[in-house]
Amino acid sequence: DTHTAQLAKEAMERPAEPQAIAAGAAIAAADDVARAMVRGMERGTFAVYPGGQVAALGRTASLIAPVLNANFDRIVRRLAKGRGA
Repeated sequence: DTHTAQLAKEAMERPAEPQAIAAGAAIAAADDVARAMVRGMERGTFAVYPGGQVAALGRTASLIAPVLNANFDRIVRRLAKGRGA
């Protein structure tokens, strides 16, 4: 997520499941994201990762997707169980 007015609006309307999943992630400053994008464009970089956490995730996503998805599923099940679903 990037700290913007859009994110603030989205956070107010976001369902519990994606809110819980997003809670563990850092929120990037818009200026940092913009600088990374410009730097990436100047270098002709195909993929731009603003920050170390995002870079690690972006570079390993295909390898760790099963672990991430299992964690996301666990979060959703826990919330559903709490609602009696």
